[in-house]
Amino acid sequence: MSSSTRRQQQERDGDTSNTQQQHEATIRSIDETKNNIHQALEEVKRETPRYSQTITDFQNQTADATREIADNFLDSQKEVINSIQSAWTPIVQRTGHNWTTGMIGMPFSPGQIADIYARTIGAITEAYVASTRMATNLLFAGIEATRATTNYARQNAKEAARITSNTAKTFAQTSRETVQVQ
Repeated sequence: MSSSTRRQQQERDGDTSNTQQQHEATIRSIDETKNNIHQALEEVKRETPRYSQTITDFQNQTADATREIADNFLDSQKEVINSIQSAWTPIVQRTGHNWTTGMIGMPFSPGQIADIYARTIGAITEAYVASTRMATNLLFAGIEATRATTNYARQNAKEAARITSNTAKTFAQTSRETVQVQ
């Protein structure tokens, strides 16, 4: 074997060795990345109870705040009703007639007006509580939508990986066949 042939053989062997080393380094890098992702996801899973507790705490705090807001509002309305009733009763007693008879032609006593007012306030408060419940339901609907989107993304990523893998295999096969033909 001549020295130039030997040199060409060594260069080919060196090129093959470098190519093999690059290939192994690439595979190692991908495996390390995969491992890092797995570790990060395990950390996310460990944190899940904390997130679940945060959502539970949020629901409880929202319920407590709604209850407190409704109670404070209703207590203030009791004071309003008591004040109005205490102011109207002496006037009605002194005048001897129901001065609330007005444009609609129906007599209302201070107690009846207070009752109408209280029922209206009750309806408003119930609507507030219901709207808080609806907002919480919307929050959970968003969480469910995110879960569904994540599942679709998972399925699509699997399909994209399959297509990419098949394309790479086809490219490699075509390249090998092309090299053999030449």
